[in-house]
Amino acid sequence: ALVRASAVEALSKLARPELHAQLLAALEDPSADVRREAIVGTHRFAGSDAGPGDGTAAAFDRALVAQLELEAGDNVWYTLFALQRRRAEAAREAFHAYARSREPLERLFATRGLGRIEPRGEDVAVLLRLVRDGDERVAAEAFVALGRHTGADVLAAAKRGVEHDDSHVSR
Repeated sequence: ALVRASAVEALSKLARPELHAQLLAALEDPSADVRREAIVGTHRFAGSDAGPGDGTAAAFDRALVAQLELEAGDNVWYTLFALQRRRAEAAREAFHAYARSREPLERLFATRGLGRIEPRGEDVAVLLRLVRDGDERVAAEAFVALGRHTGADVLAAAKRGVEHDDSHVSR
């Protein structure tokens, strides 16, 4: 499995669209380590880097969202990491769902994801809850994400952010 994982990592670093299908196939490997390398590797092919009009970007996004149902442990937050780096609009519902996770890294990358995709009104309530998160990293990311929204409730939350006890959040 270690050799396969290393091969997938190397494959993901090659900017060659003809290799994308192999990276997607590695998401089905029985080894969690191999799948992790495939998951993380997809963030290197965000947006137009996936190939001119070949649909690979959308295929990566759909595959990663589906992967969330199959993974456990650290691979879940690795998947959320890749989705937020890819600015995957297809992951909006997943970002909302994982923003309620008990795992801080899952909440962190779900929050970052909401901040990196096109802002929508339904995101505001989720982000307003996250600014009160017990993990200051999550709260800070929620404030950053709220900066892309407008409204009186967002302004009130921004004021609370400036007055936050944690210096990482109030900056």
